[in-house]
Amino acid sequence: MKEEDQNETREKAKWPRLILLLLGISIFIMFLKNVPLGEVWSILTILNTNVILIIMSLTVISILFKAWRWKYLVKKTMKTDISTFFSFNSVIAGVAAGSLFPGRIDVAKPLLLKKRYYTKLTEGFSLLFVERVFDLISIIFIFGISGLFVKNLSYKITPVLFIFPL
Repeated sequence: MKEEDQNETREKAKWPRLILLLLGISIFIMFLKNVPLGEVWSILTILNTNVILIIMSLTVISILFKAWRWKYLVKKTMKTDISTFFSFNSVIAGVAAGSLFPGRIDVAKPLLLKKRYYTKLTEGFSLLFVERVFDLISIIFIFGISGLFVKNLSYKITPVLFIFPL
C-alpha cells in the first residue's frame, strides 16, 4: 500500500513539472519571435570562437562562485549542508525566476531550500537579503577600485566618490 502511495505522489508531481516545462518552452518561443535573429547572428559572427568560449567560461565560473557562496551561507547560518549540485541548480533557478518576476525578486532559492531541506522560509529570505548586501558591498568595492584606474574623472562622478570614499 505504501508503494502505491509513493507512485501516486510521483504521478501528481509530474503535472506541475510538465506545466512548468511547457510554460518555459512557450516563453522561449515568444522570446525567439521577438528577437531579431539576423542581428544576433551578425554579432556572433563578428566575435571569434575564443571570445565566445571565454565569455561562456566566465559565466559558468560566476555561477559556480554564486553556488559556492549560497552553499556556504546556508551551512553557516542554517546549519544545513546542501549539495553543490543543489546549490548550483538553485542559483540557476533564481536567475530564471528573477528574469520572470517584476523587480527581479529571487524567490526560487528560499523556496527550493524549504521544499528540499525543510528549512524555514523566513530564514531563507533573510539569507537572501544578506546575500544581496554582500552583492552591494562587492559592487561598491569594485566601483571604488575601478575609480583608481579612470583618468580625468568627470565632475558628474566626483559626488559619488564623496559618498563612497576610497
